[in-house]
Amino acid sequence: MTEDITGRVVRIRRAFDAAFQRMCEAKNPEIAEDELSNMLSQHYRLSELVKHEFGRDPFYDALRATPERCAARAAMWVRNFDTHEAVVVADMGDVWTDYWTEMFGTLVWRPLADLPEQSSPWGRGDYDAQLAGRPVLDTARRAFDTLAAMV
Repeated sequence: MTEDITGRVVRIRRAFDAAFQRMCEAKNPEIAEDELSNMLSQHYRLSELVKHEFGRDPFYDALRATPERCAARAAMWVRNFDTHEAVVVADMGDVWTDYWTEMFGTLVWRPLADLPEQSSPWGRGDYDAQLAGRPVLDTARRAFDTLAAMV
């Protein structure tokens, strides 16, 4: 018996939300960075689920449909640096965010030029346009919710 997709989305959302809350409650940048890595992992899990539902090519086509979906695509792209190269993809910044945080400042996506080169351009332009220089909490939340709304 296969599980309804809603149950799987709920399980992934619960893990994302827990990491998101821990990032808000972080008392130092290192903990916030750890939780960003956890959030990106859950974002990837959700993207794989949505891709399975859509089919590979229709999924990638759908990710180009709106700026919000482009941001979700950009989060998938930047996760590769976090996961495969152990690169910190955000730095602390003094920017306004829609979420209350325990410490002064919040993580901000690093500029594209600060990230390692990657042979695949897929998502690079979306990252620069949708995430770079913006607060992680706001953009990661919207990107995740956008993906979840696709199923």
